[in-house]
Amino acid sequence: MRKRTPHALVIATALFAAHAAHAAPTSTFNLATGIGTGQSSDYSWDGWGILTVHDGADIEITGAVTGGKRIVIETDATASVTLNNVSITDMPYGQGTGENACPLWLHGGSTLNLTLAGDNTLSAGLYAPGIRCEDATLVITAASTGTLTAYGGNNSAGIGGRSGNGSGTIVINGGTVNATGGSGGSGIGSGSNGASSGTITINGGRVTAFNDGSGSGRGIGGNMLPYTQFTLDGGAVVITSSIQVSSITSQYLNGILFVGGTGTLYGNVTLTDDITIPAGYTLTIPSGATLTIPADVILTNYGTITNDGAIINYGGLYNYGTVNGSGTVAPKPVQDSPLLVKGSGWDYSGGVFYIHNGANVVITGTTSNERVEVAANATATITLDDVNITSSVNSPLSLNAGANVTLVLTGANSLTASGSSYAGLQVSYSYASLTIDAASTGSLAAIGGDMGGGAGIGVGGGTSVNWGSITINGGFVTATGRAGGAGIGGGAGGPGGTITINGGVVDANGGGVTGAPGIGGGSQSGQSTTVNIHGGTVTATGVVQSIGPGVNSTGNCSLNVNGNAVIHANSNTAPSTSGISKGILFHNTTGNVYGNVTLADNLTVDASQTLTIRDGAALTIPAGVTLTNNGIVTPADGSTVTADGTVANNKINGANAGLFTANVKDQTSVTLNAASLLAATGQDIEYAYNTVNSVPASGWQDGLTFSGLTEATTYYFFARSKADVVFATGTASGGVAITTAAATPPVITGFLFLPGGDLHITATNCVPGATYAIVGTTNLAQPFDIPHAADTADGNGNLDITIGKPVDNAHFFRLIQE
Repeated sequence: MRKRTPHALVIATALFAAHAAHAAPTSTFNLATGIGTGQSSDYSWDGWGILTVHDGADIEITGAVTGGKRIVIETDATASVTLNNVSITDMPYGQGTGENACPLWLHGGSTLNLTLAGDNTLSAGLYAPGIRCEDATLVITAASTGTLTAYGGNNSAGIGGRSGNGSGTIVINGGTVNATGGSGGSGIGSGSNGASSGTITINGGRVTAFNDGSGSGRGIGGNMLPYTQFTLDGGAVVITSSIQVSSITSQYLNGILFVGGTGTLYGNVTLTDDITIPAGYTLTIPSGATLTIPADVILTNYGTITNDGAIINYGGLYNYGTVNGSGTVAPKPVQDSPLLVKGSGWDYSGGVFYIHNGANVVITGTTSNERVEVAANATATITLDDVNITSSVNSPLSLNAGANVTLVLTGANSLTASGSSYAGLQVSYSYASLTIDAASTGSLAAIGGDMGGGAGIGVGGGTSVNWGSITINGGFVTATGRAGGAGIGGGAGGPGGTITINGGVVDANGGGVTGAPGIGGGSQSGQSTTVNIHGGTVTATGVVQSIGPGVNSTGNCSLNVNGNAVIHANSNTAPSTSGISKGILFHNTTGNVYGNVTLADNLTVDASQTLTIRDGAALTIPAGVTLTNNGIVTPADGSTVTADGTVANNKINGANAGLFTANVKDQTSVTLNAASLLAATGQDIEYAYNTVNSVPASGWQDGLTFSGLTEATTYYFFARSKADVVFATGTASGGVAITTAAATPPVITGFLFLPGGDLHITATNCVPGATYAIVGTTNLAQPFDIPHAADTADGNGNLDITIGKPVDNAHFFRLIQE
């Protein structure tokens, strides 16, 4: 079976109007799994692929299947079915009546109330309709918010009859319905050569109906008498390749019908969705007819609109083709702007989109002829969605006195002021305020005018007017000033007002060589600026100042940093740190952590950069956050580093270790008192020694006891933090000199000597584990033989030796270590 694709819609629909709520079905069934829930009386499943819906059923059907699984509505039943992302394709060859090849068949006398949810496809096999409705009634409900695409097989309708048969009663009240007939079949209506006394009524929704281009099929209706009765009502938009219906009983009451690219508006139609008329298509609004475009709807014309009636335009009518005729367009005129504004609370005049109090609008498109201006004292929400505005006469987007705007960024947006001193986004008039919303996922590039010094995002504007405030809570913002204008802040001669950054990624560049900062006041400003940075990643670049006043300014700039922000300040002069209580500040390549900072976003330390966690400061890398260290990161003494997240590339330098002392020492071993780390990194400590006062390359150990040493020898002991997955090995401490004890002669505490008896000697202060022997002498120089006896000193250096029957003439004895 050949693969088929739906006809392209010539009316592009975007947003569906709200429909009446549809009560939850009492039963569900998944065609793919064959498993259902709810009322067993609602349906039956034969186990081979046929789901039969019974009288009184209210069932939601889901699942994608192929190869003959299908749905039937039993004879004379009245049932409610919701199709929710159902796909029935690759139906087998139809036998006899084509029953096996029909995805959804309404048996004789049945009535089906069909609600569409999600995207649904019903593709018939040979000689069967996508939905077979011949002597039955199909109602697609107004509660439908989804899409139905129905394909008929050879000689059969997409929705309606098979070969030789007409359609029953078909009513469409909502949803999006795309129906294509096969060969001689209609999109909606009869099969090939099918006479029909049925009716097709379209009261709502968006409907396309085509024959597949072969045979004698129609888009809507049939090709045999008596023809189908057709009714268009409810403001529906219908697109069909052709229509052949009864000229006597058919009614065109209310709606838009395109036949082969030629469209006619009937009655008074209010659009519920955005629509686009493509090039080559025409829409005629006859005298006495009215087309209403609500405030939140846009009609875009690339073809031709012949308006001999009336267009009531509260929303947007954007013309890239031709609009002619003797009719009227009010209250908003036809706009030739490629900039599209959707929503309520705006109007358009002389190339300016005026945003009023209470407005909530979405702006998209590209223009160099129009701009956007927010009315004085208006509170509004503006979403920029892939907007590109270049203006040579004013700021592309400006806020008048007292205006309060919440700006949401989606997609990639740019606002460029060219050839003037205006800001790319101007918030400079009498305490206006702009807040870039934290929910922003898109970007904004704002560029000031290059003559007179405009700011990228201007608070103070191009001259010394009263200033407003800017708050950035999210999004990706790049602001570039020109000729004395700050990236964010004042234009040349203007103050920066109050600038607060709580989140997002911000890159602000001061204008030219005249010394405007990335963030702050413009050059030669006489008023003060306040900059508060509490979050986000901020890069500010200026020639003299990165954050601060412009050159030749009498006004100052107060910088307050208290949060988890990361600030990159690139300039000749470092910003003042007196107002920094918490945050990370890089001045060019040198960075410092102030206060207790928890990284909110991934941070990269470049290869040329160093970052020091200052004494008393703390840096936390939480789980899910990565510090990529291409440079050097060092915890100063007295700092704290906690790494639950990831440290990539280079490790963080290990903490310094403090000095320590010996606990126990003797002739051959030393036990140290533990050292402590001077920064709280959580690392272990390791130790080593050398015979000279230099750090050894090897021999490091975790334990505190060193044995096998030489008596009366000076050793130098060192401590350092131990490397782990986050930290490198720390710098070793200075050498601590410790000398082992010298050997002392044993102290004999007593002996017993009786001629011919035993000799008993007790000694202390021996070397533990050493072996001692008793020798006898007639004088101190000459030994003489006595019965040899030797013993080993115990672990405390005590010795006890007994010799049986020494020689009678022994006068002297001494104890020696063997």
